[in-house]
Amino acid sequence: MAAEENLSNPLSPEEEEQIREEARRRLLAENEHRNTGNGIASDGVDVNAELRRARRLRVMREEEDAFYAERGLFRYRNHRGETEWLTQDEIAKRKASHRRKRSGLIRRIQRRLPSGEFFGFLAVVGLLVAGFLYFRDGRAPAFRPALEIKVMSNPQGAAVFLDGVSANSTTDAVLPVAKAGPHVISVARPGFRAVPSSIIVHLTEGSPQGMATFTLYPVRSDTAGGMAE
Repeated sequence: MAAEENLSNPLSPEEEEQIREEARRRLLAENEHRNTGNGIASDGVDVNAELRRARRLRVMREEEDAFYAERGLFRYRNHRGETEWLTQDEIAKRKASHRRKRSGLIRRIQRRLPSGEFFGFLAVVGLLVAGFLYFRDGRAPAFRPALEIKVMSNPQGAAVFLDGVSANSTTDAVLPVAKAGPHVISVARPGFRAVPSSIIVHLTEGSPQGMATFTLYPVRSDTAGGMAE
């Protein structure tokens, strides 16, 4: 039990504050280099303030994910909707456990139904899925190449984010992608600044593989004030 408790809360209050302070310095430096004006929306909402707040929250989440990833822990949302920090092996075991439970449910249904009715049930499910794909895409489902993006950084070990969500992996990594189109790739590692800050990778059925490469530069503790020039 002690090991489980350590995984669920691996940070001391001092370490957590270190994450927050680093994220604040990074956000401040970026804001000093960006001239966004002082726009106020017609409904009285300070648009720039809302954008800064959203950006701050996203950076804080990235820094948190990056800090845990450096320790081999990744964000996992359990069946109760709670966030846990687990290793990749533990996440794989959780997912395998869920698959076993689903398989057990199918076996229970199979035992309760005569064999003919069970296979008829599977056939109906298959037809429903095929029909959904046909009407969604406007054509019958066909073989599609696997979509994936290779993400690299120098140095390695940065947490990877796909469309603003942690990919539960660190560089260098190959990310499977669910659908074609543009995807935003970013990376984060405590104590480093990624250049560029993000890369948009366009995937199509004709070009199913993409690549995003980043360079990580160390951020000195005294650069927060010096960057505002």
